[in-house]
Amino acid sequence: MGARSGRMRKLWLLLDLHDIELQARYICSEANEWADRLSRDKDLDDWRINKKWFKYAEEQWGEHSVDRFASEISAQLPRSYSAWHDPGYEGVESLAYDWRGEHNWVNPPWGLLDE
Repeated sequence: MGARSGRMRKLWLLLDLHDIELQARYICSEANEWADRLSRDKDLDDWRINKKWFKYAEEQWGEHSVDRFASEISAQLPRSYSAWHDPGYEGVESLAYDWRGEHNWVNPPWGLLDE
C-alpha cells in the first residue's frame, strides 16, 4: 500500500469515527481559480539526488538521521521535514527548527540558497 492510499484510509476511518459524510463534487476551473492554479503549478525545486549518489554520500560521511527539505517525491529518509503540512513529516519549514544533534541530509530548494 502506498503512502497516499494509507492516508486516504486514515481519513475515511476518521470521518467514519465522527460520523462525517464527505462528498466530492466538480468545480470548473473558472469558478475555482486559486485551487486550480495550485494544482497546476510545477515545483521546479522538487527533485532528489539519485539513490546511488545518496548512498555514496552516506558511505563518505555516515548515515544521515533526517532529511531537512523533503517532499513525497524527494524524501530520502524516514524522518523528514517538508515545505507543506503533511502528517508523514516531523515538521514544516525546517529552517525554523534546531538542527543540532542530528546528521542532516540537506538538499534544499535552490531558490533558498541565497537566504
